[in-house]
Amino acid sequence: MIEVIDKKPDSISSEARSSRGGRRTTARLSFRGRLPAAILYLAGCSMSVAGVAAEPLRTLPMIAQSALSAPAESVRENASAADAKGASPIPQLSDQTVADIIYSVLVASVAGEDYPLYAWRIYMDVARLSNDPAAAKFAFDYARQAKDTEKSLQSVYRWSELSPEESEPSKALVHTLIMAERVDEAAVQLEKILQRFQGEGMPRGKSLKESLPILIEAESPDIASQVLMRHIEKYDGRRDHWALLALGTMLGHYQRPMEAIDALEQARAIYLASLDDESDRIAPEDDRQASSPDEGIALSAERSGAADEAITASADSNGASSEGTTASAERSGVPSEGDSASADQITVPLARLLHANGRSDDALSILEEFIERSPGRDDVRIIYGHTLFESGRRAESYAVFNDIVAKSPNNINARYALAILLLQSGQIDEAAEQFEFITVEGQTSEVYAALFYLARISEYRGDVDEAIDLYRRVRQGDNSFNAQVRVVELLAEHRDVGLARNHLRTIRPRSWQNMQDMIRVESRILVDAGLYEDALEVYNKAIGQFKGVSSLLYQRGILAIEYLDRLDIMEGDMRAILETEPDNVDALNTLGYSLADRTDRYEEAYELISRALRLAPDNHYILDSMGWVLYRMGQPERAVEYLRRALTKQPEAEIAAHLGEVLWSLNRKDEARNVLETALQTSPDDENLLDSLRRFGM
Repeated sequence: MIEVIDKKPDSISSEARSSRGGRRTTARLSFRGRLPAAILYLAGCSMSVAGVAAEPLRTLPMIAQSALSAPAESVRENASAADAKGASPIPQLSDQTVADIIYSVLVASVAGEDYPLYAWRIYMDVARLSNDPAAAKFAFDYARQAKDTEKSLQSVYRWSELSPEESEPSKALVHTLIMAERVDEAAVQLEKILQRFQGEGMPRGKSLKESLPILIEAESPDIASQVLMRHIEKYDGRRDHWALLALGTMLGHYQRPMEAIDALEQARAIYLASLDDESDRIAPEDDRQASSPDEGIALSAERSGAADEAITASADSNGASSEGTTASAERSGVPSEGDSASADQITVPLARLLHANGRSDDALSILEEFIERSPGRDDVRIIYGHTLFESGRRAESYAVFNDIVAKSPNNINARYALAILLLQSGQIDEAAEQFEFITVEGQTSEVYAALFYLARISEYRGDVDEAIDLYRRVRQGDNSFNAQVRVVELLAEHRDVGLARNHLRTIRPRSWQNMQDMIRVESRILVDAGLYEDALEVYNKAIGQFKGVSSLLYQRGILAIEYLDRLDIMEGDMRAILETEPDNVDALNTLGYSLADRTDRYEEAYELISRALRLAPDNHYILDSMGWVLYRMGQPERAVEYLRRALTKQPEAEIAAHLGEVLWSLNRKDEARNVLETALQTSPDDENLLDSLRRFGM
């Protein structure tokens, strides 16, 4: 390729010649422009000489698509702009050097996926020759791909040097230093970021809060915490509520709740003291509202679990409150967030931590104090209402939400929470009215959430046709997949399996988990229809397409043994799982129990179940399996011990049937009757129990 390029310099840069005698001159190289003709030419050479596929050339990095020789005026402007930013000046390079660079970049772009360190070296050389920050960034990306910390540091330092005023390389540098456990260097680089924030008029404590994402993304709790503490201690941040808020937030993210609570309580105390000191500057906050009333419903409504889960999730709705508070403060003359923290940014996370760690009364107390100071903050009142609900004080929670809705009918977040409470209390018609209101007045995501619950209400009322229609309408949001799956299940149960399967094929999975759920649902509706071979074929096709997926192998094995009595398929699938996952407890237990129950390979079964029990000694299924294999091996007394332990942990009908049978074999018939009759009270239709009762003449 080099030879071809050298033979046709005009095709690369016709403007790289001076007007006198066609003598070649040096050309300034800027990687910020475009050179379609050159790239097309190089692409042609690459494909004909090196056999490089065309596809990578469509996604070449910016460097390879750069201008080799922009007009002189443009070059001067670029150079001046670079000098003004403090970046390294664009060097003057010969056409040959430029051609070599482009060739190297082409090679790196093709080889980088499989050989990232090779691409890293090329881009570092390009960055050295060209002083272009884009080259250093690509080098950094390839070093990270290779998980080479030292090379990542080399390239990110170079990137930062070439773009001293840009925030992205500075953040990447701090992140990489934390990952490399270089606390001192990370603290120095974080200081530069903080100074940039402060240069924009942000107080130091607030700048620490704003820098948190950089520290948290490193996912290195101890090192990141040390870096933050360096700054808090250096600038006496223990008396700065913003700094303490930053510390508490980080500790909470890293699952250190007690330390987080301590930091946030200190932050709150300092903040409240500042309010007392500046009481003459504090205006009433009655008009301060969250800028977006639907923030909470985005978290709460788009869930398909129980209503309790939905209302719990809805409590996480304070995302927009601080923005609204700031705007209101600026209008009323209150110091903005740049000067003092908005109280909800401390109170709300502190209340959540307190509530989650067994201090619900304290959480409610600080929320009540906040609401007393700012009675118009409905967003915080909603969080207060949820905390009451989760603390078991449902009547008070209902009163809070009902009051908000009465005063602010269009507060969809509060109305949604009220609807969930009504649903929980059995007031179905009243809940439906609230959801109907949301479908008319709510925004798109809120409407879909309400439709989902209206569909559930229709199911409860026995109106299957309306439920199907409502579920069909839930085409967006987090509930959409579950809604369409429910359509499949209702069609299969009340209409036709064929219609159900047709609808299933219209669903577009958004994740691998969705795909597995669709496979399970299709198999289950076929099993429910008695079409066991068809259900097995669903798994056969899935396993053929997604080879080696243990969850699919496991489900096929269970189906084969339970509905088709195909021990061979079950054993093959469980052993296939154990080849790659020798400690898979479910596979060990299923194979062991099946061998004990359906063959005379008791010693083999005992060994498999023993391995499972060592891995999960308190699992009631495995305890039941151990009891059953011991019974089959002629050790009923030992079997009773394991079966009683299993039944104590989980009073399931099948375990009771096993224990009853073993006790009966020991002639302890009264005990057996007691066990079976007790289980029958909670599981009157269980086939295992009924079979045992028939065999024992009960």
